[in-house]
Amino acid sequence: AGKTRKSQANENIDTWKINMNIAFNFIEFCGYCKPSQVIFISTAGGIYDQKENIYAKESHIPSNISKYGSQKLFVENLLRIFSKTQGFELAILRLSSAYGYDPRDSDQGVINKWLKSANKKNKLQLYNSIDSIINFISFDQISQSITACIDLNINGLFNIGATDGTSLSEIINFIEDIYQRKMELDVISNQPRYFNLDVDLF
Repeated sequence: AGKTRKSQANENIDTWKINMNIAFNFIEFCGYCKPSQVIFISTAGGIYDQKENIYAKESHIPSNISKYGSQKLFVENLLRIFSKTQGFELAILRLSSAYGYDPRDSDQGVINKWLKSANKKNKLQLYNSIDSIINFISFDQISQSITACIDLNINGLFNIGATDGTSLSEIINFIEDIYQRKMELDVISNQPRYFNLDVDLF
């Protein structure tokens, strides 16, 4: 719905209705402007299973889909159908966990949130086991991926992320190195999360 999850949580909004409105408005807009290529930024985190320590490929059948992921899958399929009927090329980029500064919400995302907490000398909140493996990508790298799709006319379905994931403990160690002190942890859940992506195709 064009808003960060934190801001959505504070509002009583029907994201499905808003996102479907955005999708169908976009499709109607494409009918007028006749694009040669559409690049859709999708999500990998809400689509692939993160309970098993395996690398998810684009060909894997989605499982344990979140509500957010189901909306993304719906729009992916909607755009596939529409691209065939309207004759434009389509690139679908399924992103790993993005990090970088977002002026709308400066502590959006685990890395930003932890850095902000460390700066204030607060505890770092863990919603997953410290041994969890997460695939991260920067906003700049996402921009480079989009540019590559345009410049090289790349089309199809692609996972976009780092070659390897990073454990949460590695990130905490890095933050401790920056601030030169041991970080206190507030463990909300100790459940492991394995967000591994196979990015060889892109």
